[in-house]
Amino acid sequence: MSDLSKKRLEKQIFRYLADLTLNDLQNPNLGIFTLTEADLADDLSLITVKVSAYGESSEVEGTISALRRSASYLRGRIGKVLKVHNIPKIHFVLDDSQEKQEKIDSLLDGR
Repeated sequence: MSDLSKKRLEKQIFRYLADLTLNDLQNPNLGIFTLTEADLADDLSLITVKVSAYGESSEVEGTISALRRSASYLRGRIGKVLKVHNIPKIHFVLDDSQEKQEKIDSLLDGR
């Protein structure tokens, strides 16, 4: 598969995941979160989705955990829409780039 096709599939899966997590998931453990980025493996077997979650540490952990438990459901829903042979497994990871940026900013500001 060409790199362009891989990127196109990656974006399409990301859009479906964003829609599904917003409209279909009804888990009380889901807090406030945003899907920030997706990276599809070269062999198309795994897509890693970065999640920016908000709240206390326990709320963030609960949100990531709830998303991970919902991964197989989301994969099945995507499989019904996409016209590809194998649907990649979904792995959610915490995107801590915002925290790193705030730490760098505070160090640069001398706080």
